[in-house]
Amino acid sequence: MNTASLVAISEAKTSSVRTLAWRLRSLGAIGLSLALCIPVAGQDTGGPGSLGGSAPVGEKVENGGGVAPKPEAAARAAKGLATKEQAPNPVEKALAATMSVDFQDTPLRDVIQFLKETTGVPIYIASAKLEETGLSDDVPVSISAENLPMITVLEMILEPLDLAVVDYENRILITSADAASSILDSRIYDVSAIQRAAGEVVGDSITSDELIELITKLVEPTNWSAVGGPGEITRLGEKIVILQDHHSHRQIEKLLRKMARSLDIDPNLVRITR
Repeated sequence: MNTASLVAISEAKTSSVRTLAWRLRSLGAIGLSLALCIPVAGQDTGGPGSLGGSAPVGEKVENGGGVAPKPEAAARAAKGLATKEQAPNPVEKALAATMSVDFQDTPLRDVIQFLKETTGVPIYIASAKLEETGLSDDVPVSISAENLPMITVLEMILEPLDLAVVDYENRILITSADAASSILDSRIYDVSAIQRAAGEVVGDSITSDELIELITKLVEPTNWSAVGGPGEITRLGEKIVILQDHHSHRQIEKLLRKMARSLDIDPNLVRITR
């Protein structure tokens, strides 16, 4: 391959990353208040609380549906500057921790209060979004589960009600499924361990482009920009940068960790920078 060709390829890669960075910065600047077409509680709305941290732990968000992502953080992710692996925050640890629960026809607010007191992490209910779906925080829920991650327990409770859980900025938000799908977050997935293990196990390493194709086919295929969806995905060396909603991110993480286990490597080697 001649020098001109190499330069052209390099410029194309740079353009792709710049395009993603622009989209991340734009979405970050818009924020969740515009994404959900609602103001954030406590920020010039007369609401009872602020998701910036002043509301009591577990308090409902009367007017809100989310927390605005920080544009500078999204830009750093897209440019690959946030390369240092972050330690799991308290919310991540709480969502991954296993628990046993048994509730029968218990108001949702009481279940959430129990989870908040058990884990010590802030949990908010976007009551306005629940009302849009015809629900309130006293809707009865029933669940009996043993030794399941908290995120799984929450999904078992919320999905039948067409509600969803979003973890963002060290908080847990309970909102409608439609509102949750509008909250996009950028994450960097280090897939180098999977690529190396594939080369050792099957004799042929998996390229980042092949992983991208696999992810976009298996995880919410209609949610990607290539088919008109909001999600973005691009490779950055041995890492993959993804902008997606939180449900999709959880499915991507499950897929990559399952691939790691199938290759007989520690799933935690799939490192994720938020």
